[in-house]
Amino acid sequence: MTTPGDQVYRPSSAQASTSCAVDRTWSTRLTRSGDILRAHYCATTTACGGWVDGDWLSQYGSRDLANEGRTYQAVLRYYYRDVALS
Repeated sequence: MTTPGDQVYRPSSAQASTSCAVDRTWSTRLTRSGDILRAHYCATTTACGGWVDGDWLSQYGSRDLANEGRTYQAVLRYYYRDVALS
């Protein structure tokens, strides 16, 4: 069960670039073994205690991978093991 503590939300803080990214990826599904993946994320890889199990994404790590030129699909597959994107 998710709680408000699972996410950071700041009303009226949307940026055009992030809104555009959400719009472009809205219909993408991340699944494992046919089930929607309950994905988790945290700020840094070291803060993600369970990231090694393939269910955690590092906020800053994913930013760094994107800055290296990796696609969002490649970033998701890097952090979430054995997933399918559709």
